[in-house]
Amino acid sequence: MARNMKEIFGIVKRNERNYWTRIGVAFENTRDGSWNLLFDFLPTNSSTTVQLRDPKPADAEDVAAVSAS
Repeated sequence: MARNMKEIFGIVKRNERNYWTRIGVAFENTRDGSWNLLFDFLPTNSSTTVQLRDPKPADAEDVAAVSAS
């Protein structure tokens, strides 16, 4: 059974620009719909925004390369 997965990003604003860093992944718990968050990094700046995002689909070229091997 496939599990619903999302990526976790930390976004920091510096000099009027937003800098995005992937800081982990999240998996949906199939029993109750809650989310298990697995962090590779923890934000240390209290103004960091943390977002859950759907993973971007793989490029067609990447899928073809994996299929060919």
